[in-house]
Amino acid sequence: MLPFPLLLPFPLRVTPLVAHPNASAMDASAIGGWRGRLEDMDRILVIFTFKNDAYVIPMHRGMELCSVVNDVCRRWTLVKEQVELKCHIPEMSNSFMKLLIGEDIDRIIDMHEILGQKLINIDVNVSGSEEIVTFRASREQSSGKMGSPSQSLISPPAMRCMRGHGYCIVRTSKTERNPNRKFYTCMDAKCDFFMWCNEVQNFVDSQITCGKDENVNTLENRVARLEDERRDLNCIV
Repeated sequence: MLPFPLLLPFPLRVTPLVAHPNASAMDASAIGGWRGRLEDMDRILVIFTFKNDAYVIPMHRGMELCSVVNDVCRRWTLVKEQVELKCHIPEMSNSFMKLLIGEDIDRIIDMHEILGQKLINIDVNVSGSEEIVTFRASREQSSGKMGSPSQSLISPPAMRCMRGHGYCIVRTSKTERNPNRKFYTCMDAKCDFFMWCNEVQNFVDSQITCGKDENVNTLENRVARLEDERRDLNCIV
């Protein structure tokens, strides 16, 4: 305390600190976006093919094996008890690992990451039938090899949103840059998931014909450009 009163030539005004009215919403949005990016990085895009028909869902650590089997059975009307999943062991020819429990999904993802493999090959054997479903998996950010904007007569494969919002909707671009080009979008209006249909189909076709890992580099290089193309979609049907 001063021994004498402090005299100021002007009145002293103290402004209280007030939190921004949208501070909580801004923090929640930032945290949600951060968590969403981490979830996306931990997912692997899985492409199922059966009788020239393709089906795409993301696979991730902690996923229940029964949910994968149920999706396959619903897609092609298979009997769950007759389905057997066998994963190819990288760098070991004629070696397989059977998927019996959900923890096996974590093991094969860890194994492929340690070996530097970006593709997971899983055969689905149906007992009593010679039909085999081949799973081709790549990183979620991989969107497929660049192809022609013109659409194939084959219907786009069914696909789930990689952010866990269920099945995607197929729409058609009306922009000058990509006229009449079909793309996937989430059913949730707040989700910005986007992927070109023909790029997914091109990736499936390339894996069926050759199965070479060099396709992965092309897929990963394409990811950086998808966000710019999504912004061009101002008019959709």
